[in-house]
Amino acid sequence: MNEALRLDPLIDVLGERLPNRFLDPRGGDTEKEIAAMAGELGETAALVIFPEGANFTEQRRQRGIERLEQAGHLDEAAWARDMQHVSAPRPGGSLAAIEGAPDADIVVMGHAGFPTGLRELWRLLPERQTVDVRLWLLKPDNVPFDRDERIDWLFERWRIMDSWIGDRQNTGTGNG
Repeated sequence: MNEALRLDPLIDVLGERLPNRFLDPRGGDTEKEIAAMAGELGETAALVIFPEGANFTEQRRQRGIERLEQAGHLDEAAWARDMQHVSAPRPGGSLAAIEGAPDADIVVMGHAGFPTGLRELWRLLPERQTVDVRLWLLKPDNVPFDRDERIDWLFERWRIMDSWIGDRQNTGTGNG
């Protein structure tokens, strides 16, 4: 877990009692730590990665596009610009997990309808809410071997998720 989550007392207590690790993204080699964790997973264990790095906001989406443009990743920036409901993934942690556990299945989760913060949660509390969740199970033999191809593959998963979320919002089955 991100070290910052320790600020939440419940997560801190549970995080210290259940098998997991806290990672501080500001120091050390996070990708190396993720790869090591992935390599240590047992058959029934899971490693959860949030490739976007934070909850979606339009400002974060725009910053992600700018970050890609400044780094010269123009194809990825164009793909990110086309995605309206998700931020561009930051592939480092996901690729490290795949490299650390190359035979592991991958599950991508998308959702529509979760409140985006406490203010929205409080506003929506009296009303009945519908949250749509979709899981895509991906087998490791469908993941490209080349790093650049893996990045394209990850962005394609995000483009599929973006489309799914857009469909939920357009049909009114997801509130977020």
